[in-house]
Amino acid sequence: SRDLLFYKAKNTGEKNNIAFSVTKHSGQKFGAIISKHDTDIYEQFSSLVSIISKATDAENFLHSLHHKLDAYSVLIDNIAHSKIKLKNFFDNFFNEDIHDQSDIFFAAMTEYIYASYAKNDSNEKALERVYASLRFVKFLQGDKS
Repeated sequence: SRDLLFYKAKNTGEKNNIAFSVTKHSGQKFGAIISKHDTDIYEQFSSLVSIISKATDAENFLHSLHHKLDAYSVLIDNIAHSKIKLKNFFDNFFNEDIHDQSDIFFAAMTEYIYASYAKNDSNEKALERVYASLRFVKFLQGDKS
């Protein structure tokens, strides 16, 4: 926590950041830094966390979403700068009846992915932020995988 507080969060050029890092029992690590100065990313991250924390069946949704984004990462890289294409991605890949009540999740993910890529970081850094954020929310929900 000291490293996150004094080095990572404050060495990004600006103060007032959210930095998180999770090390799982297996040694696998993930983390990200969300700057409150990047209002689009921060607001979309906050919205995503809020929506998912209120959901009753978020665990299944998060698990399938994380794996689907991982499997189609090249496609996401190519369509991330278009909200319409991102919406179409979610509409086409999550079109089962069980996903009908998850529209608010998909809208939040569309906005968060779009905001992450709009920051003009490398595609790898933007996708890493999205993955880390999803895994962080899964961790907060108590997901073991």
